[in-house]
Amino acid sequence: MIDPAHRITAFVHEHLAGQGLPMQRAGVGHWLLGVTNHHTTLISARLLTDWLVLETAAQHPLGADAGWQFLDANRRLGDGIKFVLTPTEQQLSLRGELPLEPRDDTDGDRFARDIRAFWDRFEAARQSFSHAATNAETSFDASTPQPLNRAEEGVPNCVTLCEAAGWSATARSGKTAVVPLDVPQGHFQAVLEQEDDGALRTAVELSPIGTLSAACRQSVGRLMLTASGVVRYARAFSGQDQVGFEVLLGRIPTAARLAAGLSALSVACRLCGQEVAALMNDAVASAYVQVRGWSS
Repeated sequence: MIDPAHRITAFVHEHLAGQGLPMQRAGVGHWLLGVTNHHTTLISARLLTDWLVLETAAQHPLGADAGWQFLDANRRLGDGIKFVLTPTEQQLSLRGELPLEPRDDTDGDRFARDIRAFWDRFEAARQSFSHAATNAETSFDASTPQPLNRAEEGVPNCVTLCEAAGWSATARSGKTAVVPLDVPQGHFQAVLEQEDDGALRTAVELSPIGTLSAACRQSVGRLMLTASGVVRYARAFSGQDQVGFEVLLGRIPTAARLAAGLSALSVACRLCGQEVAALMNDAVASAYVQVRGWSS
């Protein structure tokens, strides 16, 4: 019988090799791929326990407003793709995280499709960002929405999905579910709902956005992007009137995937939920920027 870990490694290696890019092994379950445009960009692909992680340096200067800018950019990326700041170096990276769930299929067709779609989402984001950076554009959109045939797929019952994943939830209008997160110090709730393209999204909002000072935008942006770099699966975002963390779950998430998403949001809130609210105060944010030694 083939060892499942060995089978997953073989699937990943085969797909990466099929991209036609220069590739080398950098260790067990670790590959480096080179993309050449105006310069060579390295993409790291790692198998980390139950995850496939793609990552490349974003090569973007971290000005005072850059953190906030990429919170906004995250909201327009595909499932599992996000901009993060590395905790120690504070380096901006584009990262993709794909949960590797147990599969019942022996031929691996579904697993191969998942990896292919994941790679395509990551490459769409990388290429869109590279184009925007090359042309000095201030925003970009790498989302790949798919049309939804609601007559065929219907609207999932989000409360039922949460209960199957082991999380209590209450119903809200339109079969939306509100889920209390596992955060001992604080009251945080996630919302699970269906997006216009049919995919499910679960998100927790941390703080409303008013008229923010430059220090607030810088400190909140950097803190949340750093938290995204630490917490697997959750990504920081800013919307029209809120900042928070979200997980995109696809159209038919398994119970294990939904549970992983809600757990990720819980960890993100534990890590910086109360701190984000505090940094909405200009005096606190200015002191934080000064202590960190960031240029304003």
